[in-house]
Amino acid sequence: MAQKINLENTQITFRNLAGAPTEFNKAGGVRTFAAILSEPVAEQLAGMGFDIRRFVNKETGEPGEAYLKVKINFKNDEDGNFNGPYVYLVTQDNNGKNINKKLLTPTTVGIVDRADIKYCDLTITPYRWTVRNESGVSAYLVKMFVIIQEDPLEARYAMIDDNLDEQAEDEIPFE
Repeated sequence: MAQKINLENTQITFRNLAGAPTEFNKAGGVRTFAAILSEPVAEQLAGMGFDIRRFVNKETGEPGEAYLKVKINFKNDEDGNFNGPYVYLVTQDNNGKNINKKLLTPTTVGIVDRADIKYCDLTITPYRWTVRNESGVSAYLVKMFVIIQEDPLEARYAMIDDNLDEQAEDEIPFE
């Protein structure tokens, strides 16, 4: 089994967890994001064969922060049961206390693309590939905790059940 790598207190960018069509993937369906890396982590991952990229300062042309493209492949096991990756949205209050954790599905994970993220803790696994005499190492998401700051309005209405689809027809107060 491939070695799992934890990246903690990480910022993410180039978010497309929804797999929406992009300039580089017109058909859509490819779910990715980029994890911003500290220098020691970037060097360690580069030594493992990962393709570490860098932002470039537009004014000076100097290389900037390092980042790693992470791929997301939602899959089911042979019995059709969900088998990850697991993406959790974690809400924190103003004191930094975790107050809510929700497992996102392949359908709902796209909300991360628009979320106001404080930081992420994630686990990736390397996948060694070879295509037409070229080879490399891709990063695939295993698990991610996306930490967001509690919105004041969300906090105010957090105790209200928002799943109206499950209400019986006879419970609807008007017709």
